[in-house]
Amino acid sequence: MDELHIKNHFVPECYLKRWADSDQQIYFYRTLVSHENVPVWKKCHVGAIAYHKHLYTRMVSSEESDELEKWFDSKYEAPATEALEKVVLNQRLTVNDWRILIKFLAAQDVRTPARLYEHLRRSRESLPKILEDTLKKLKEKLEGGEKLDITKQKAPDKTTFLLPLKVTTESIPGEKVGVIKTETYVGRGTWLFSIRHLLENTSKILFTHKWTIVKPAKGFKWFTSDNPVVKLNFKDPQNYDLKGGWGKNKGNIIFPIGPEHAMFVQIGDKPMQRGTSTPSQKF
Repeated sequence: MDELHIKNHFVPECYLKRWADSDQQIYFYRTLVSHENVPVWKKCHVGAIAYHKHLYTRMVSSEESDELEKWFDSKYEAPATEALEKVVLNQRLTVNDWRILIKFLAAQDVRTPARLYEHLRRSRESLPKILEDTLKKLKEKLEGGEKLDITKQKAPDKTTFLLPLKVTTESIPGEKVGVIKTETYVGRGTWLFSIRHLLENTSKILFTHKWTIVKPAKGFKWFTSDNPVVKLNFKDPQNYDLKGGWGKNKGNIIFPIGPEHAMFVQIGDKPMQRGTSTPSQKF
């Protein structure tokens, strides 16, 4: 049997190594330390940071599965290695290179602990209403005499199986009515479902944007973080936020690929010329 991958890097090594030295060491800044005398900057190997154990592990038939971790590697990380190298070497990118880079960006935007936190907060508010509305529509169809032929339903895909959803039915003896009950929870399971759904469906909108590779402002370097895709809404230096989206008109998406290169788009606008240095701005 294959070894179970329990050390799940939410920022992969193939990406972080763009900031590493010849020994594959990287400096990282900690926003939380155990004591005021602990240095906030630390140097370590790229494989020793940006991971959590069992972040993507789930239970399948009472056994731990690392299928999602392997899926990230085979579909997003491994294909991006060559394209990332082309960017930092200032080589020409093909249409396929761009598709691979955009898919890699999408994966990096949805798989971090910061996105898990956002999912939990958002889903606790929205999921009860979604289930309620779905059951209401089903009730109306059944009361209207519509028959549901399960033999004609589409076979569930792998994404469906990720959703922690239990549906039960109860019949009432002597009555022509019954009860349909759905149960779920908001947690890591619903997040893993949303990741796969976003990457296989919603992320297609990213291919419609006009991307380019930009340089940092003169005298600066691009840095990255444990949540590396920046979605910026900017009006002026006093009026901006980082709550942008994949298809939000005039919004900026910035994804550093190395100290000297970043993917950039201003949604709805023509792309900047490749290699343009971003302007500096004092706040």
